[in-house]
Amino acid sequence: MKLVDLYVPFFIFISVRSIAILTEQKCTIHGSTNDITCICRKQNIANIQTQCPENTTTLDIRDNVYPILRNYSFSKWTQLQTLILVNCKIHEIEQKAFVFLSELIRLDMGKNSFRDNSLPDGVFDPLVSLRYLGMYDNIGEMTNYPDVQISDLINLKQLVINGLDGKVFGTGFGKLQQLEYLSLQPCRYQKLTNETFVNLRNSPISYLQLKCNLISVDTDAFKSLQSLTTLDISENQFLKISSLLPSFYVFHGRNMSSLLLQRNYQTNEVDTITKNNLITLGSICVSTIDLHRNQILVLQIADQSKMPYIHCLQNLNLAENAMSSRIYFASLLLLSSAMKNLKKLDISKQRLYYTTDININKLLTTNYTRKNLPYQMPIPENLEYLNVSNQNFKSTKFNFDIIFTHGNKLKLLDFANNKYTSCAGTLRGLSNLIMLNFSGSSCSDIAVDFFNFIPTLQKLVFQRADLGYVIAAERYSKLLDNMLNLSYVDFTGNGIKFINSKIFTKQKRSLETLILKNNKLPYVPINAKDFPKLSTLDLRTNNIEYFPENIMNEIDEALKLSENTNFMIHLFDNPIKCNCETLTFIAWLNERKIYFDNDGNYTCQYTDGSLTTTSWIYRNLRANQIHCMAKTWLLISALLTFSLLVLMMIVAWSYKYRTALKYWYYNIRRKYRLLQDTDITRRKYDAFVAYHQSDYKIVKTKIVPFLEGEKSLNLCIHQRDFLSGLYIADNILDAMKNSKKILILITKNYLDSKWGKFELDMARMQLFQEDRNLLITVMIENIPPSHMPKPLLDIWERITCIESDDSFCNDIIPTEGLHAWKQLYESIISL
Repeated sequence: MKLVDLYVPFFIFISVRSIAILTEQKCTIHGSTNDITCICRKQNIANIQTQCPENTTTLDIRDNVYPILRNYSFSKWTQLQTLILVNCKIHEIEQKAFVFLSELIRLDMGKNSFRDNSLPDGVFDPLVSLRYLGMYDNIGEMTNYPDVQISDLINLKQLVINGLDGKVFGTGFGKLQQLEYLSLQPCRYQKLTNETFVNLRNSPISYLQLKCNLISVDTDAFKSLQSLTTLDISENQFLKISSLLPSFYVFHGRNMSSLLLQRNYQTNEVDTITKNNLITLGSICVSTIDLHRNQILVLQIADQSKMPYIHCLQNLNLAENAMSSRIYFASLLLLSSAMKNLKKLDISKQRLYYTTDININKLLTTNYTRKNLPYQMPIPENLEYLNVSNQNFKSTKFNFDIIFTHGNKLKLLDFANNKYTSCAGTLRGLSNLIMLNFSGSSCSDIAVDFFNFIPTLQKLVFQRADLGYVIAAERYSKLLDNMLNLSYVDFTGNGIKFINSKIFTKQKRSLETLILKNNKLPYVPINAKDFPKLSTLDLRTNNIEYFPENIMNEIDEALKLSENTNFMIHLFDNPIKCNCETLTFIAWLNERKIYFDNDGNYTCQYTDGSLTTTSWIYRNLRANQIHCMAKTWLLISALLTFSLLVLMMIVAWSYKYRTALKYWYYNIRRKYRLLQDTDITRRKYDAFVAYHQSDYKIVKTKIVPFLEGEKSLNLCIHQRDFLSGLYIADNILDAMKNSKKILILITKNYLDSKWGKFELDMARMQLFQEDRNLLITVMIENIPPSHMPKPLLDIWERITCIESDDSFCNDIIPTEGLHAWKQLYESIISL
């Protein structure tokens, strides 16, 4: 060992399974005994043969500077299988540079500076095992393909090389009889001629990638490529698909895997796929066609009998084109009858190039209703994925039923960001749908049966859909009841302030992920212990300040019963409070047995208004508890002292004037009762009947005949007894003052009406003034307390409430034998 080596730090560890060496030039060596990788990137090593062991199998020296690869540069590594020389500034390779590399399989020389004379004849002759050659992104002035040199690589399977505009692959390429993969990167071709690939006719090329500058392609350009199964012609800015497809006639009757034709013709013009173009595609048995982002405006419907292999298609991507609504819905009709085996269809993000005269979009913007417009949408019978998101349905109301014919196998449906202004329709015919995305529309009026026809749904995404009212309303409490397998729900960005506790009743055994971020929730909206499979609860960006004790207890109890031990709650970006009231929550947050995002450390507002973090509060928890206890005892002491003083004053004053207080109380009570009884017996009407105009039939045909006709009571009915010439408000007040009782027929219309609210307020005031049981309500409709006005709820305990039966609304004649009518009569005559 040389003396200088003593000053070079290095460590060598060798075992049967692994080797790790850090060389003096900082090359990294790792791998097993029979698979050694030596990486010497960006080292500017002059003599690479001194750096890596002889049994190296992979040598990566990219990003170094080797302008000339000298003879025998790699002769030390006879077992080398992979050699990476990317971006090494190479402009010349000597003839014997690769001598002794007979086991080399992969040679990557991309991003160098090769010229026409850079590769001498026979330079690749030693590489008898080479399968991959990369000479892509070459920046040298190479005007011709290395025809003679590359002819020695008779076992080559993959070739990635610059595409030279106007150049033909020479006869040397004809010796590559194992070549399966050809990619031109970058590709400078503007035109593919009939001769471009003619010398590759003996090569079994199955994959061809042409990301070029193509403008045109000759009809027989691909005729020599008899084994082609995947053709990637993408990102050619000026190439029209309609101009390209005629050259595909050579593939007629051939089994192919993919035609990847995306992102071509990126101009302000549009393209039309003609009938002949479709016939050409339908004559190829291809499983995947990608035509997204090609400025396609029109698909001309072709005769299906001329497309014998259209049934082979399994994946079709027509996204990001310029098709009008009429056209692509017509295309769906074609697909439903012809593409029997289509499994995936993407027609999302269509840009309307112009407005057609009569089209589906015009039809949908008409104010139709579900009763007169069920829309039949035929789809391929084996379709599993359908994406119709991000359409330009401006001001369109989804207030009709879409019936998918042949939709039994559809599993994923994406209707996101179509910007419907109404969601009063339904989706039908999807008996096996698993995932639905209906984000980005205004669904505040969503149909109560919207989900009734997709019972198998497991994943529901309804982001930014104005569901704030829907999720809270009792009317929608059964909205999700038909989806018993629902495991993933995303209600992001819906302005939700409150969630009806019944909304997820049927998902208690299935719900695993609930995403409620970007809403306005001030609390945790579900009881975690009711959902044993719940693993993710996302409450980010809401209005939650802390968890009260009952919520923490529910979560702790849920952990004991949960089937998932990795329960995760997301609380980031909530206005967490750090004050005396929330110390228990902060302690629980840090001593938790569940997972929180950001490791449970959130920005919070301290008692003085400053910002801190929950972790800081927890680290100083004892000091904060002492501070809060001192404030609490001080407040309690002050309140107790004040209360005691007030109580002593009241007791002393009451004791001093106890005789006078008793006298006043009994005297006032006696006089008031005498006046009240006299006043009541003198009143003109036994009852004033308040009701909504729509309920007048009940009054006319039921109440008046029974109470006036059979019971001889005198009722005040505003259609009959109100005086003309007086204001309505004055008539109402006079009727109440002149009636012994006030009878109100409670319906939703009555509670919503302006005069109904006025009559309730006046009846409430008279109830307080007279201090007797004068108000009687008959519940004609079953209205939950949450939908009743607050003034009525405030006096609920002081009124007589009668629940109507069927006799109020059907043809049954009311009699005293019916309980409700007997109760009504007795309530009116009682004082």
